[in-house]
Amino acid sequence: MKLDRITMAELVRTLSIIVRAPVSDDTALSGAFKMEVRYAESPEMGERRNSEGDAPDIFGAIREQVGLCLVRVTIRVPTLIVRHVERRSSN
Repeated sequence: MKLDRITMAELVRTLSIIVRAPVSDDTALSGAFKMEVRYAESPEMGERRNSEGDAPDIFGAIREQVGLCLVRVTIRVPTLIVRHVERRSSN
């Protein structure tokens, strides 16, 4: 994946799509960056592997090639449960 003049906000959005999970930016880095990241797509995510069989997964690639650390964490998310819905009456 070649990225030219990408901000951390754009990188976060891209990584969120790749890992299919929310990603947040805790770097405090500003500006635009140019980077190339080579990674093997993870089979446990239901994706194909690329031609480079020894390439790291996206987590390892970002750490080794870009110097950033993607950390999986579990957080509590407020949840709203709707138990019943009715149409408004015409009155």
